[in-house]
Amino acid sequence: MPGQLAMAAKEQLEQSIEALLAEPAHAGHPLRQALAELFEQYRGTLHQIERIAHISDRYQDVSRRESLSLSERYNKQLRQMQRAARISDRYQLMMRDMHEVLKEVSSKDALTGIANRRLLMERLKLECARADRLGHPLTLALADVDRFKAINDTHGHDVGDKVLIDIAQL
Repeated sequence: MPGQLAMAAKEQLEQSIEALLAEPAHAGHPLRQALAELFEQYRGTLHQIERIAHISDRYQDVSRRESLSLSERYNKQLRQMQRAARISDRYQLMMRDMHEVLKEVSSKDALTGIANRRLLMERLKLECARADRLGHPLTLALADVDRFKAINDTHGHDVGDKVLIDIAQL
């Protein structure tokens, strides 16, 4: 509302000046020429201010649209990166799980589930180091299944597999 009052007062002042300048009775007044020039400069300045305001408004519109465009592109890239991170996280989880499965498969016999030579050697190193560190003796027990080939040859591989599984459970 205060802006409207100021605008109305400005328009009223402009109309008063225009009326004074148009009045033939003031044609010979010594200040009339100065008032006319001042009023013309005022109008020129006002026109320049309006042009600058218009240019500024257009620039702000372009800047706002560009800012929105940048924001939209940023948000799109952010969503793409979040998606890539989720995929990467799932891939890493899958790789970790596969690593555990491969480690298990590569260290145990598939038929009996007992440690294979590789795992036996790893554990033997660890246990020897622990026995040395603690100053305790180390005992290792191994079982050899005599004449196992004869079981396979006589009764077949299925029976031989069952015998190996039963022995491994002892």
